Amino acid sequence: MQKAFRQKTMIETFKDTYKTLFSKLTLSIWVVATLLTVLSGPFGTFEEMTSVQLAIYWTSVTTSSILLGYLAYALTRCTLGFEETTLSRMMAGTLGTFFIATDVFALSHWVYDFADGPSYLSLLGWVGFVFFSVILGRFMFSQAIEKNAQENRSSPIQIVVPTPSETSPEPRLFQRLPSGAHGRVYRLSANDHFVHVRTETGEHKIRMRLRDAILEMDGVDGVCVHRSHWVPLDVMVSVRKASGKISVVLNNGEVVPVSRKYRENVDAQKLPECSSDVGSAAKVQSEASAL
Repeated sequence: MQKAFRQKTMIETFKDTYKTLFSKLTLSIWVVATLLTVLSGPFGTFEEMTSVQLAIYWTSVTTSSILLGYLAYALTRCTLGFEETTLSRMMAGTLGTFFIATDVFALSHWVYDFADGPSYLSLLGWVGFVFFSVILGRFMFSQAIEKNAQENRSSPIQIVVPTPSETSPEPRLFQRLPSGAHGRVYRLSANDHFVHVRTETGEHKIRMRLRDAILEMDGVDGVCVHRSHWVPLDVMVSVRKASGKISVVLNNGEVVPVSRKYRENVDAQKLPECSSDVGSAAKVQSEASAL
């Protein structure tokens, strides 16, 4: 019973090891190794063999070497388990070197009768160097991947919320303003054939219609509070009522008059009422009265 279980375990181990035999990576290695050896003809095979013999010989060598390399790993797993340790790598490297060196020596001297082929000891040295180099490369590559995965797991995920200026382009109206005159817009006010653009850098005069200027305030939510005034919603802070008239107070201290026609636009914002600074309102209100 125990013997049958061990046989089943060995068969499963071999299947698991050889399941990547036809993977893209293995096939790529086989193709590259075959082409390089056929074209270069190492160990004197280029001078001693014809092109057809070179192709057959080195295709046989690379194919059998890959199969024997898998065999070395399968036997190591059957003996020491699937865990990659220094001992398992040494065992796989030693078995692989012995198997492949013996295979190449047999193919050279007994199958293809390559009289000037390398000695068995030199083959052991060359194959051992290549095989252990591959094992070392695999180990370093896997360590680098594992280290990178650990760093990704340990690093906190930082969610950066972009500011509106990072996600939204500036309004087209800014292209009409002088260089350096951009920034927060507090209001657009019409005066004859001109629009006064009040920003945090000052007030700028543009020759255009108010409704065209409003259309060019892309991405900025605002409302008309008067036929001559348009105000962004985010600068309104409160409402001032005095002598039957209503005005909206902006966060820069200005007070903009609200006409009856557009009062519902202001009421919809549900702004708190507050006392007004008359001095701040003078400029905007005097402009409105002149319109």
